[in-house]
Amino acid sequence: LIDCCYIRDKIEWVSEPGGELQYNPDKFGVFTLTHLNQWSKGMEGDSFAGYMYVKVKNKNKWLKIPYSC
Repeated sequence: LIDCCYIRDKIEWVSEPGGELQYNPDKFGVFTLTHLNQWSKGMEGDSFAGYMYVKVKNKNKWLKIPYSC
């Protein structure tokens, strides 16, 4: 999920995801990236930051992962 990205703060559990629904979600074992809140940073527009909302199988919450790349 975070290949070539950095976790920029604490990962936390949330009851509801934020951001935009991913129509073709990435799946990695028990993890599914369901929502993404992303913005560009820097002058070139090729760097991004935001939050990944990851559903964990058999849990009623999402992991909110702050990232940048």
